[in-house]
Amino acid sequence: MRYVLCLLFFSFTCSSQVFIPAKLLENANKKYREDSFASRVESYAYISFVINKEGKATDIVVLNKSDFRDISGVAKQWLKNLTYQPARIYDKPINSEQRLLWRYDKALSSGSNDGISPRFAQSYEKTKSLVKDNAVKAEHELNNVKQATKNLTEQAFYAFISSFVYAQAKDWPRYGEHVFDAWMLKDFLDNHSAYTATKNLFDYALYKQDHRLALEVANSFKTLSGIEISAQVYQSYYDSVQQSIEQHKEITKRYSISEESPAYHAITRREVQLETVSDNVEAQLRCKNHVENVSITEMLLIPSTAIDCRLLIRATEDTELTIVESGAVHIKLGEILD
Repeated sequence: MRYVLCLLFFSFTCSSQVFIPAKLLENANKKYREDSFASRVESYAYISFVINKEGKATDIVVLNKSDFRDISGVAKQWLKNLTYQPARIYDKPINSEQRLLWRYDKALSSGSNDGISPRFAQSYEKTKSLVKDNAVKAEHELNNVKQATKNLTEQAFYAFISSFVYAQAKDWPRYGEHVFDAWMLKDFLDNHSAYTATKNLFDYALYKQDHRLALEVANSFKTLSGIEISAQVYQSYYDSVQQSIEQHKEITKRYSISEESPAYHAITRREVQLETVSDNVEAQLRCKNHVENVSITEMLLIPSTAIDCRLLIRATEDTELTIVESGAVHIKLGEILD
């Protein structure tokens, strides 16, 4: 049977004057930095979670994680040990979403675990020299880079060089995955590489019509160390996103989802239609000021008052999903710029 998942949300009154975001009150975790005598492998997880009305992190979903060590369980437990003052509307506690890049680092018994190893540096430079002239050999050498990758600095540079290798191979899905990883770990890159990763992800997000990500990336230019961007250039990024939104009155995205790989869809326009052939699908609207589980209905209309919204779609079996957006623009630049 073919289902059309459309969700109807009733508008609720909210304004910047009455909405108060969630605030961290207590961190009951012990210092999570791990001391090691041997392994240099570090990790990270990019997480979406809901802060409930009692101020606890619930419904924790790992959206992206390190290929070198899976610390999803550790990250989830770390979040459960936090206590928040819940978000409020008119002084009434509400459920709200937050996202976090959680890093798991180490200190070696001999000192710092930062920097890169000679083995990594040698394979990295060889791959870099091969990228333009021999994509096949570059991809082969990239395996050697991966084998030498341990800490977060090396993971950042591995993602960075991987994006160039897959761009040369025109493998755009893997390019997108690695350029996103490089951007998330940009603090571990040198200034020039961090800028390049940020600019490349901005261009890719714009090409994919992921306007909310493009705005988030554009805003991150402000945080880059050692890079001066003029106000005119900075504004041009936002103008490019605005022009793309105006040009694309309808946005269609397709996802392959499974129990381990949910779809996490950033919303540009207010009218959203989801289509799937499976009846084992769950959908949830996650916003800074509203969280709601949604079921299969005839229509989806995102409230104009909802802030920074995404749809999390999960399935208990492998299935294909199509999302079509239309109608009024939902993105507010102020959500990103604040």
